Amino acid sequence: MQWIEVTPLPEECGACTETDRYNCDYAGKRWVLQRRQELLLKRKGILKSIARLEKQLEVIDNELIRPGKE
Repeated sequence: MQWIEVTPLPEECGACTETDRYNCDYAGKRWVLQRRQELLLKRKGILKSIARLEKQLEVIDNELIRPGKE
């Protein structure tokens, strides 16, 4: 992943020194992903969610087809 430093910097980053600018509370405002990488991460998360939901459906389906359980 390639992080991009926003321009202009957020107001909170005005007092940052070189050593603490990567580990501050506002790093998420200062560093962002390229839009393509952001979308790829979002896609990956959605695919993981779909796989998890499919497993849950499989468990439910298996419960439904077992005879004698109500």
